[in-house]
Amino acid sequence: MKRGFTLVELSIVLVIIGLLIGGVLVAQSLIETAKAQKTINLLQQVHWMAYDFKQKFRYYPGDLPNAYTMFGADCGTNTTATGYGTAGLGCNGTGNGSISWGNPNNEVPIASMHLYQAGYIKEQLVHYNTIKTWIPGQTGISTPFKDASLAIVASSTYNPVTAAYALQIGRPNTSGCQPLCAGAIKPQMQYSIDSKIDDGLPNSGKIWGRLSLYVNCVEDIGGGVLNYKVSQDSEVCQLFSYLPEEYL
Repeated sequence: MKRGFTLVELSIVLVIIGLLIGGVLVAQSLIETAKAQKTINLLQQVHWMAYDFKQKFRYYPGDLPNAYTMFGADCGTNTTATGYGTAGLGCNGTGNGSISWGNPNNEVPIASMHLYQAGYIKEQLVHYNTIKTWIPGQTGISTPFKDASLAIVASSTYNPVTAAYALQIGRPNTSGCQPLCAGAIKPQMQYSIDSKIDDGLPNSGKIWGRLSLYVNCVEDIGGGVLNYKVSQDSEVCQLFSYLPEEYL
């Protein structure tokens, strides 16, 4: 004689399924929390590296005008960095006090490499123009996000912020846009990072989203007030981190 499940047995099965689902959700939440904290730690570490580099060499990484004298041929040629093309293998910065981006000088491709050459980073970073794309651990600093690099960029590259430099986390894209033009972070994750160490808003404070292209990362809720679009579940945000007060 066949017998079905009793209500008690079905209840037990449903409880087990509920516990499994709950466990998965808790695990996912812990993973996301850990990733956010790793990102915060990375930003703080690189800001400190840039600050300490300036204390030692009087210039920010990428802006050091005598970098070739300090680091030698592994850094590039004994010329000023000029861009992303094959002619832009110069190792030296302009020494103007901030990271330059664009013509005639472009210090973005060499800024992270200066940190490696000075011993701050273990990843063996090479000049961007030897590979011609941003690759985590090769031309850009590795991040907790897949295929995403951290680059030291000009502060006003995409946002109206005046500072000596900015840290940018993003991915390269296939159109040749530079330095990092594709999103890498979900809006909810970026909001979490921003809320932990700043004001939780994408267009103020020390943590910004990229406002010019990534409309799916931020949304205007009226009156010019922007929020992270946390309902968007795709990796559409780029993160910009500007100098903390303690390093100004």
